Amino acid sequence: MNDWTWLRPTATGLAAASFLFVLLNGALVLRNDNAQARVNQRQQFINQGVAVSRAARFMVQTIARVAATTKDDALIQLLERHGMHLTPDAPAAGEGKVPGAAPSDEISPMEPGK
Repeated sequence: MNDWTWLRPTATGLAAASFLFVLLNGALVLRNDNAQARVNQRQQFINQGVAVSRAARFMVQTIARVAATTKDDALIQLLERHGMHLTPDAPAAGEGKVPGAAPSDEISPMEPGK
């Protein structure tokens, strides 16, 4: 009375479908790994850009201090060509620290874009 003839094709179909899902999962894992590697590369580029920006800022501040101290017209013109203008009442070296501020909050002897 029990007709189980449908069971074998159904089980075979389900097995084939699960095999296809395993293959699809593997392909998605590989694709995700590639995307994650690209994201990590971009993040590393951003982090390196921040470090380079800090170094460049320090270099410009140092050049501005030297230009202000030595009154070197060539350095002052170089800074002005790039949008940096020295303030006439710039603090001397070591006087630009704000009490309780982090070292990165030091007052610069120049103001960009003025």
